[in-house]
Amino acid sequence: VATVEKDVVRVKARLTIDVLVEGWTEVPLRLADAAITSATIDGKPARILGGPAEGYRLLLEHKGKEPSQVELQLEYARAIGKSPGRNSVSFQSPQAPVSRWEVRIPEPGVKVDIHPLIAATEAPAKAADDESATTETVVLAFVGAAPVVRIDWTPKAEGAKGLEALASVEALQQAWITEGTTRNRVLMTYSI
Repeated sequence: VATVEKDVVRVKARLTIDVLVEGWTEVPLRLADAAITSATIDGKPARILGGPAEGYRLLLEHKGKEPSQVELQLEYARAIGKSPGRNSVSFQSPQAPVSRWEVRIPEPGVKVDIHPLIAATEAPAKAADDESATTETVVLAFVGAAPVVRIDWTPKAEGAKGLEALASVEALQQAWITEGTTRNRVLMTYSI
């Protein structure tokens, strides 16, 4: 679940890892371009190695010969890149054949692009009595295996929201009076 905030995108991820061999194992998480804020396994802090240059790795100890499955709860964040009319963020997220993403943007009706995309849909509108139905855009997407996941969106222009419109007009009038006819030409220039 990726949630857009003022200047950052925060991601809460759940990774399921199959550990096949006994002993210590390093699992590449990548995320070299993000800040990990929390990593837990069964409610206990996970062992994270590495840093921005080589990416992060999860260190696991597996006791026993039988394969096991571990669930890592991971939270990380990345700053939003802003350009005129377009916001963007990209992650070197943990790789999987297919990842399921839920992107939440706190503005209604925003156009969201996710790369590389397999399939996406905007989440259905909530009930009329639910306030979140009109305050955010939620996109559900399946993303394929790729080195980088990128989310782009166009924020709604706020402008002078909440203020009354101020209109002014400049008028230029020309009149021609001739024998038996009168002609008028009026040019009005409005500024709103």
